[in-house]
Amino acid sequence: MNTTTVRKYRCIGPRPLPFVRMAAVFACILTSLFSSFGSKPDSVLRVLDSELSQSSLLNDNKEQYISGLRKRLAKAADADSRFSLCSELYREYKNFQYDSAFCYANRMYAIAAGDAARHERLALARIALLECYNSVGLFKEADDMLRSISERDIPTGGLTDYYGILMKYYRNMSSFAGAESPIGKSYIDSLGVYARKILRTAPKDSYAHAHAEITVRELEGMPVLELAEAYGSLPGRFDIDDHELAVVHSETGRQYWFAGDNRKAILHFALSAIHDIRSCTRETTAAKDLASLMHADGQLERANRYIHHALEDAEAFNSRLRQMEINSVLPLIETTRYGRASRRNALLIGVVITIAGLLLLSLWLFFKLRRRNRCLAESHEDIRRKTEALQESNDTLKDLNRRLKETGEIKDQYIIQSLIGNTDFIGEVEGKVKRAVAKLKSRQYDEVARILHETGTKDERERMYSSFDSAFLKLFPNFPEEFNALFPEEERMEIDEGKGLPTEVRIYALMRLGIDNAAEVAKYLNLSVNTVYVYKTRLKSKSNVSKDDFDRCVMQIPKP
Repeated sequence: MNTTTVRKYRCIGPRPLPFVRMAAVFACILTSLFSSFGSKPDSVLRVLDSELSQSSLLNDNKEQYISGLRKRLAKAADADSRFSLCSELYREYKNFQYDSAFCYANRMYAIAAGDAARHERLALARIALLECYNSVGLFKEADDMLRSISERDIPTGGLTDYYGILMKYYRNMSSFAGAESPIGKSYIDSLGVYARKILRTAPKDSYAHAHAEITVRELEGMPVLELAEAYGSLPGRFDIDDHELAVVHSETGRQYWFAGDNRKAILHFALSAIHDIRSCTRETTAAKDLASLMHADGQLERANRYIHHALEDAEAFNSRLRQMEINSVLPLIETTRYGRASRRNALLIGVVITIAGLLLLSLWLFFKLRRRNRCLAESHEDIRRKTEALQESNDTLKDLNRRLKETGEIKDQYIIQSLIGNTDFIGEVEGKVKRAVAKLKSRQYDEVARILHETGTKDERERMYSSFDSAFLKLFPNFPEEFNALFPEEERMEIDEGKGLPTEVRIYALMRLGIDNAAEVAKYLNLSVNTVYVYKTRLKSKSNVSKDDFDRCVMQIPKP
C-alpha cells in the first residue's frame, strides 16, 4: 500500500472533533521525535495509548473509503475497471480483513481467468491469493499457489514486490517449522535467495534494496545490535508509508529484543504499533510482542491492554495464525494479572482483617475506658458528695463554733452585768435594811414603812432592763441598723442605748440571744404571753419581709 492510498481513507467520513485532531497532530510530531534512539519508551507508550483511543475512528474512515470503492465496482462495466477496482479493494483489505481480501483476490482471479491471454493479470491474482494464504498460515495452499506462478508472467516492475512477498512467506515458514530445524534452515536459505533477487531487481537507492541488503547481512551472521541499528536507520533514509514503518520498527524492535536491550525494543515495538494503527493494519505482531515485554517489565495493565488490542485485530482480520501466537502469550499475562490481583486481594483481606482487629481492639478499649471513666465519674461524684457533706459539716461546725463563741460572749457579758447589778442591788438593800432597823429601834414605824416601800422591784426591773439593753447593744452594735432594715423608712424605730430598747424590740433581742420560748420571754419582761404575741404580730405586719420569714431574718442578724 502506498502513501497516497493510505491518506485517502483518512480524509473520508465525519471530521474528527477538534481535540481528536489536535491529539493526532501532536502524536505525529511526537512520533517523529521518538524515532531517534534517545527517546524515552514511556513517552512513546503514552502516544500509543492515545492512538489506541482513535483506532476505531480510523477504521471507520477506512470502511467508508472501501464502501466508496465497492460502489464504484458495482458500476464498473468493463473487465479492466473491475480488475483494477478488485485489485485496489484487495490491497485495502489484505492487512485489514482476511475474508474480504481473499474474496477480492478470488474475484481478481475469476476476471483474469476469463481472459487467458492476459497472463500478467492471472499472475497478479495468484500473487494476491498467495499473499492471503501466507497471512493466515495456510502454507499448503500458499505453496500450491506459488508453484502455479511463473516469474515470466509478472510485469518487470512487479518482480521486486513479488520477491518481497516470498521473503515474508519463507520467513513465516521458517518461524513455523523452527529456525534451528533442518526444514527451517532450508526455508532460511530460500529467504536468502529471494533477498538477493531483490538486490538485482530493485534500484540501489530504493528502500526495497536497502531492506533486502540488511536481510542478506542478517543471514550472513551480522551481530544483532548492528542489525538493529541498520533496521532502525531505514526510516531516516527513505520516505516510506505507515505500513512499512510499522514493519521496519517491528523488525528493529525484535533485533533489540534478541540483543537484550528491552528498553529500545519497547520503543520500536510501540512505534510499530502506532504505525499499524495509523495504517489500519490488523495483521500485525508488534502489539503482541510489546505486550510480552510489558509483561516482563511488570506493567501488567499495559500488557493486558496491548494483548487484547492485538487479539481484537487478529479476530477482526480472521488470522488463525496470529490468534494462536497471541493465545500463547495471553494466558501468561492473565495468569500474572490474576496472581497479582489475588495477592492484592489477599493483601486487602489482610488489611481489612487487621483494620477489623484494630477496630475491635479500639471498641474494646473504648468500652473499657468508658467503663473506667464511668467508675471514675462515680468515684468523683461520691467524692464530690462527701466533699459537699464535709463542707456542710464544716459550715455547721463553724456556725456552731460561732454560736458557741457568741453564746460564751453573751454569757460572760451578762454574768458581769449580773454580778455588778446584783452587787449594787444587795448594797442598796443592805443600806435600806440598816436604816429600817434603826428606825424600828427608835419606833419610827412610818419611816420604816416608807423605807420598805422604796425597796420595791419596779426600779430594779427598770435597772435590769437598762442593764440588759446596754449589754445587748454592746454585743450587737449593728442590731438597730439591721433590724430597722427589715421595715420601710416610715416604720423604722429610733433605737438608742441611752433610752433603752422598746419592749417589742427587746422581745426580738431576747430571741436573738436564744430565748425563743414565748412564756420565758413573757416572764422575763413581766408580760403575759398574749401580749408578747401581740407585739410580735404588730411588728411583722409593718415589715418588708413576709411574716413567715421575719423571725428567721432577725435570727440571722450577725454579731460583728
